[in-house]
Amino acid sequence: MRIQASAFALMLGAAMAGAPAEEPALRLHRSLSPLPPGARDQAPLFVASDGMQGFTDGESVLQGNAEIRRHGLRVRADQMRYWQDLNEVEASGNVEVWVGADRFRGPRLRMRIDDQIGALQQPEFSLGARPSRLRSGAAVELRGDAKVLRLDGEDRYRLDNARFTTCKPGVDDWYLSANSMDLDFNEDLGVARGARLTFKGVSTPTLPWVDFPLSGARKSGFLPPTIGAQGKVGAEVLVPYYWNIAPHADATLTPRYMTQRGLQILSEARYLDRFNNSAVRYEYLPNDQQLGTSRSAYSIANTLNIPGVGVGLLNLNRVSDDAYFRELSGRMTLATQAYLPREGSFQYAPSPWWSWTTRVQRFQTLQNPSNPVTPPYERVPQILLNGQRYDYGGFDLAGSGEFVSFEHPTLPTGQRLVGYPSISYPMLASGGYLRPKVGMHLTRYGVTRTQASEAQLNRAVPIFSVDSGLTFERPTKFRDADVVQTLEPRVYYLRVPYRNQNNLPVFDTGVTDFNYAQIFSENYYVGSDRVSDANQLTLALTSKLIRTVTGQEIFRALLAQRIYFEPQRVGIASTIPLRTERYSSYLFGLAGQVLPRTTLEATAQIDSQRFNPERFNIGARYQPARDQLLNVSYRYTNEALNVNPLPGSAAQGTPIRQIDGSVYWPITGGFSFIGRYNYSIANNAPIETLAGVEYNAGCWTVRGVTQRFITGTGEQNRLFFIQLELDGLSRVGSNPREALRRSVPGYSVGAPRSIAGQPFDLNE
Repeated sequence: MRIQASAFALMLGAAMAGAPAEEPALRLHRSLSPLPPGARDQAPLFVASDGMQGFTDGESVLQGNAEIRRHGLRVRADQMRYWQDLNEVEASGNVEVWVGADRFRGPRLRMRIDDQIGALQQPEFSLGARPSRLRSGAAVELRGDAKVLRLDGEDRYRLDNARFTTCKPGVDDWYLSANSMDLDFNEDLGVARGARLTFKGVSTPTLPWVDFPLSGARKSGFLPPTIGAQGKVGAEVLVPYYWNIAPHADATLTPRYMTQRGLQILSEARYLDRFNNSAVRYEYLPNDQQLGTSRSAYSIANTLNIPGVGVGLLNLNRVSDDAYFRELSGRMTLATQAYLPREGSFQYAPSPWWSWTTRVQRFQTLQNPSNPVTPPYERVPQILLNGQRYDYGGFDLAGSGEFVSFEHPTLPTGQRLVGYPSISYPMLASGGYLRPKVGMHLTRYGVTRTQASEAQLNRAVPIFSVDSGLTFERPTKFRDADVVQTLEPRVYYLRVPYRNQNNLPVFDTGVTDFNYAQIFSENYYVGSDRVSDANQLTLALTSKLIRTVTGQEIFRALLAQRIYFEPQRVGIASTIPLRTERYSSYLFGLAGQVLPRTTLEATAQIDSQRFNPERFNIGARYQPARDQLLNVSYRYTNEALNVNPLPGSAAQGTPIRQIDGSVYWPITGGFSFIGRYNYSIANNAPIETLAGVEYNAGCWTVRGVTQRFITGTGEQNRLFFIQLELDGLSRVGSNPREALRRSVPGYSVGAPRSIAGQPFDLNE
C-alpha cells in the first residue's frame, strides 16, 4: 500500500518554517516561480513510499517506490534512509535525482538536502538546458556518465572519469571525456583535467587542463582552428587566440599559414561602452613567398555617441598594395572593392529641429593595370547644416546647407557652397493629402582650373512642386481570408526653370537610376553640381492587399509614368544624351505571397512608345519549411541602360541577361544540398557558382562548400570551405555561413529548440 506522508511533510514544513501549518491548497503562482534567496531552506519537504518506519532518533526508513521532494529537488529510489536532524538522505537501488533541469541516475546516493552536497555512484546524467546556457537561441541538453558524481552545492558538480555528449542515447558519434571535470553554473565555468575529444572513434591528444564557459560566454583561450583553401593562397590554417580583456573589451590574435604565401598575423581589438563602439584590425604578412615583400592592411572604426550632443564616426582603411584584397582575401565583398574610405565625421544635433555635420573624406583607390578606375574627388572638409520645423502656423519649413572643398590629384579642384531653403503647406485628410512646396536652390563655386586660374560661379534655381494622393479601401476575400484592398492614386507635378550650367564643374554628381523612388524626386541627378530643368507630371497607382486581423501586407502592385511638357536641356556630360521624348517609360512592380509558401517580386521598365522591355527583374522564392528553400530570378537590361556594368556582367553598351538560382534542400538521410548559379547569358559564362553538401546528424553537422566568383577586375577567385559543428560544443573548420547567407537569400542555420527543464517539471 502506497503511503502519502502528508502529515509528516506538514510537520517538517511547520517545524522548519516556524509557523503553524495551513490547510493544503493549490498555489500555482508560487510553485512555478523561483524561490528568493534563502527561501529554499524553509520550503516544506514531501515524503512518499509504499512503506515507512520511524525511529525515535529521527531516522526514517522508506521502503518501495520511495520519494523525497522539495522545491527544485526530487529523489526517487527503491529504498531510502532519512535523518531529520541532519536533513540528510541515503538512497539505494535505481536512484533517480532531479535537481532543477538536471537529471541523474545511479545505484547509490548520499546527500544533504539543505545545501545539496553529496555523492552519486556510477551516475548517468542529463544536464538540461538553462537560459544562460543558450547559444544563438538554441537550447542544448548534455548527457553522459561518470564513475562518481559529487554535488558541491546548488548548480555545482564534480565528476570523476566522466564523459558527455549532446547526441541521443545510443548514438555516441562524439563525446568529450576527462579524468575529472568541475561544472560551476553559478560562476559559468567548467574545468576539465585530462580532457580529450573523440569523434567517430578518432580522439584528439589529451589536454592536461582546460577551462571553458558553460554558457558560450566570452573567455580567454584558443578558439577552434579554421581550415580552408583559396586559389591564390593555397591551403590555409588559422589558429585564433581570444583574449577577454574586460566585459567591454576583447582582442583576437590569429596566426594564418598559407602554403603559397607563408605565415600571416591577423589581429583585432574591440571596445564597447555606453559612449564608444570601436574596432581595430591589423594584418601583417612579413614575407610573401610569391612576391618576396611584406604586405599589410589595417582598419579602424569607431562610433562615438554623446547623448544630447551628437554622434562621431571614424572609418580608416589602408592596404599596402592594390592587389592585397584580390590575392589574400576570401570575401567577395572585399575582393571586388576598388575604393577604401578614410573618413571622419561628427554630427552635432542639440535639438530635433536642426543638426550640423562636419566630415573629412579621402580614399585609397585600388588600381589594376588591366581595368583602371578614376579616383573619386576627396572632401576636405565637408560641412552640412540641416533644419526643419513642422506645422509652424500650418506650414512646414526646411532648409539645408553645404560647404565642401574638393581635392583631386589630376582633375580641377574647388569649393562648393549650397543652400536650399523651402516651405510647404500640407493639407491632410483621412483619405488623401495635398502638399504644395516652393524652394530656392542656391549654389556658389570657387574653381581652380589651373594653378594660376580661378573662377567664381553662381547659380540660383527656383523649385516648385505639388504632391497629392488619395486612398480608397474596400473589404474583400483573398484565399478565404478577410483582407482590405486599397487603391491609391498619386499625382506629382514638378516645375524647375532652365538655368545654363554648362560652365559648372562636376565633382560628385551622377545620373540617378529611373525607378519608383526617383520618379517622385525633385532632381534627375544625384548631387548638387546639376539641378535638372523640369516641367513634368508624374502619375502613379498603387494597390495593396492587407489582412484585416493582423494588418499584414500580403500583396502590392504599382504602375507609374511621367509626362514631360518640355524636352530636357540641362546635361552632365556629352556622352549622356538629353531626354527628348514626351512620355517616360512605364514602371511596373508587384510583390507578395501569390501562392502558399511562395513569394514573387517583379519590377519592369517598359518603353511607352514601342512597348519594348528596357529593364526588368523577376524573382520567386519557394520555402515550404525552414530547411527547404528555392530562389530563382532573371535580370535583363538593354544596351542603352548598361552604362556601368558590375564585375562579370555584360560589357558596357551590350544587353545584360542574367539567370540566378539558389537552393537549400534536404536530399535524404540528413543530407542537404546548398547551391547557387549566377550565369551571364551575354558573356556565356558564370558570374558566381557555389555548391555544397550539408549533413546533419542531430548532434553534429558537417558542411562542405566550394565557391567561384569574379572579382572587380574580372579575375576569378576560387574558395573551399569545410566545417564540422559539434552541437553545443564547438565548430572546427572554415565558416561558410557568410558566403551562404549572401549567396542563398533566406538561408539560415540551426532552428531554435524549446527550453527544457522549467520549474513545473517537478510538480505533479
